Amino acid sequence: MHNSLSSENSEKSAAGHIFVKGAPDVLIPSCTSYFSARTNDVRPFDAAARANLVATQEKWSRAGQRVILLCMREYLPYHAVGTNDFSTEITKKGLEELTV
Repeated sequence: MHNSLSSENSEKSAAGHIFVKGAPDVLIPSCTSYFSARTNDVRPFDAAARANLVATQEKWSRAGQRVILLCMREYLPYHAVGTNDFSTEITKKGLEELTV
């Protein structure tokens, strides 16, 4: 997991983005929205969008292609960046409400 949260003085008010990459079958259940290239905005990850993504993933997999999903979410941490508590927090909260 990679996060782009940064703060020059490690204050807990530094907001940023968390980026997560991994297997679609692991990440899809945590996704609540997706970025649409057609409309250039974030939309709800409803059953139709989920089915479309899964169908594309399965098609690529059958063709021998490795499929990796990249997801992100905006996040405002409670604990100060760089602390052990921050690390634990990101590990627990980083896979919630992702955008694919």
